[in-house]
Amino acid sequence: MIAPHTAPELHAHLVAALPRCGFGVESHGDAARNPLSHHLLVGGPETRDSFVHLSDKPGFGVEIDWDYAKRYAA
Repeated sequence: MIAPHTAPELHAHLVAALPRCGFGVESHGDAARNPLSHHLLVGGPETRDSFVHLSDKPGFGVEIDWDYAKRYAA
């Protein structure tokens, strides 16, 4: 069994590839406590009717919001 967590935009693909071995339960927490996990990536899987729907875009279907990333650059 696998139960990936922390990066649902990536791990949803892993669970989809192993449908008989995986499941996922996610909690995204509060955007104020972890702004990068809520705003850095644009696009990706959507949750509708308690199911994850993967994007048909190439790769993981996400893009980096570079303007947002620049706010946190060291």
